[in-house]
Amino acid sequence: MMTSSGSIITLLTDFGLRGSYVGCVKGVLLGINPSLNIVDISHEIPKFNVKYAAIVLAQAARFFPKGTVHMAVVDPGVGSRRRMLIVKTANYCFVGPDNGILSIAAIRDGVRQTFQIDERRVGLEGGSRTFAARDTFAPIAARITCGMPPEGLGMEITGFHRFALGPRPSGRRIVGEVLIIDSFGNIITNIDGSSLKGVKFDKRILFKIGSEDLRIPFVRTYSEVREGEALALIGSSGMLEIGVNQGSIAGRLSFVKEGTRVAFELTPR
Repeated sequence: MMTSSGSIITLLTDFGLRGSYVGCVKGVLLGINPSLNIVDISHEIPKFNVKYAAIVLAQAARFFPKGTVHMAVVDPGVGSRRRMLIVKTANYCFVGPDNGILSIAAIRDGVRQTFQIDERRVGLEGGSRTFAARDTFAPIAARITCGMPPEGLGMEITGFHRFALGPRPSGRRIVGEVLIIDSFGNIITNIDGSSLKGVKFDKRILFKIGSEDLRIPFVRTYSEVREGEALALIGSSGMLEIGVNQGSIAGRLSFVKEGTRVAFELTPR
């Protein structure tokens, strides 16, 4: 594990930026390791939406240098008996609640060890039961960057809560779901780009999104269709996206939300 010099911690929360929450967390981190580089992935995750947070973390985590500590806290169960985790992977350490938020990113990087945090070993004196990010997760994450091994911060365990995200193939039919709707109004699905390897670019595909049929071209980039035209492509996340060039597909399909069914049938080239 890296030492304090040049250490990086990323933060991902649903706290927003209006109040003091993010500032308090950063203060604790810097109080323990003043040389930290703190990078905000996002603090605008939809409130309590753990699955959305897990996807955003997985999209961003892999682009950071080896040794980065990723702290992710979207924690509807704060103060309950839910576990708090350190997950060591091939390149990173992830710190956060055991509600699935760490699972996608950690599994993609290759889980090596998982530890249940022992609150008695570290924490701020007089800590609150409703602010674990400040009083438990931040002290843990900062101590890891100072060289403290996770073995000294908790008990090793064999599993943690995981999100199952893969689509369901049925013959040549692929059935998935909407993972998230991004800030541009694009629909990002759980259908991996490899599912469309045999599909020719510019081919029009009939998608069924919820109860709506949508026949749109499969392209490489948004600019390949006219402004305002709908399209499908493999986005920067490596997943199938459905969008509109310089527009919002979610605005047109107002019924679409996370979990809405997305299906299409592969046809020979």
